[in-house]
Amino acid sequence: MARGGEGAEMERVWTLSAPAVEKWLEKARPGDQIVYARGDRLHASDGVRALQVAHDEGRVTFKQVKHAEFDRSYIAQRCADPRRPGPANRLAPPIPSEDNDEIALLMAALRRRAARSAPMGTNRELGEEIADLAGMSAPILPDRVAYLLRKQISAGRLRVEAAAIGCRVATIVATGKRTAVVSC
Repeated sequence: MARGGEGAEMERVWTLSAPAVEKWLEKARPGDQIVYARGDRLHASDGVRALQVAHDEGRVTFKQVKHAEFDRSYIAQRCADPRRPGPANRLAPPIPSEDNDEIALLMAALRRRAARSAPMGTNRELGEEIADLAGMSAPILPDRVAYLLRKQISAGRLRVEAAAIGCRVATIVATGKRTAVVSC
């Protein structure tokens, strides 16, 4: 696989084959990353299609790294496989009581957004929605919302992936419900 470097023609795009992708998916641990394509744009290939299927199954997330104007790396990051025993499939540890109310309100806000096919929104927007649900006059601060999100993610109750820069999609693990993907 010839990688495009400085001075290389960016029309020369390389991608991993489907067998290489499947081999990586079997061996990769959660958090492992692989560059599956590089070039000026992403071209359809059997490897890209295999990764798209893995993404749809919740096994990988995607990101891009821009090296130059017409040179990008397309990267897949391995998630915990929902079909294998792991943190997302075990009973989550109990939550300290002082966080229970806010976490319940956060999850209610995310369930409400998923039911309306609304985007996840920013931490500020979630804080305002939590305050609205609780009948509070002041919103929950964005840093506190980030903390609550991290607690739910680490407990395996919530998955959040970046759909694009500044756009997130939340998946509620217990139900599989997702907030909307919007173009940003």
